[in-house]
Amino acid sequence: MKFNRFFVLLTLVIGLVSTAFAAEENVQVDVTKLDANQLRVYQELKQMQARQAAAVNLESLTPEKVDRYAQMGKGLGIAINEGLSAVTKNVETFSQTSAGKWLMVLITWKVMGEDAIGLARTAVQWSIGGGLLLVGIPFWIWIVRRNCVQRPIACVERLGFFKKKVTYQDRSEPLHGEYTWAYGLCFVVYLGIVAMITFLH
Repeated sequence: MKFNRFFVLLTLVIGLVSTAFAAEENVQVDVTKLDANQLRVYQELKQMQARQAAAVNLESLTPEKVDRYAQMGKGLGIAINEGLSAVTKNVETFSQTSAGKWLMVLITWKVMGEDAIGLARTAVQWSIGGGLLLVGIPFWIWIVRRNCVQRPIACVERLGFFKKKVTYQDRSEPLHGEYTWAYGLCFVVYLGIVAMITFLH
């Protein structure tokens, strides 16, 4: 809704401005009421308008002028074509030499070298970070279960060749049960280090 109002308002302003300019072009100046200074400025303005109109006027284009412009354009086109073909042939010949191949490698490195280094660095960082996560998370789970979780101990008694009796006894207390928060804090620090290795350049 606001866009429609803005569009209508813009159209009205453009219409008013264009009619003001059109009315300004059709204004007739009474030369008899101008002083010498104003008359001189008015004459200069009229001469400038006449020069601009003559430059754009199509009637002033004679066949000779058109032919001359066409010859100039043709000559310019031939010169550009010859220059480009000479450059192309020389570049192709130079590119087949060992110096040309080395120059192409240097140009490619100059254009894409920083991007290639950044891409290789990112790939190495992601592979190291992913490897640390794949190894580290199971390791931390194993450490916490081993030291902080109370696990029953299994006692296996053999009753025969195929028979056995398994009984579970609870341990009195985990090894580091009161320090589980420290294990969690160490795990968060480990994740922060892995994130820095992976994401910081």
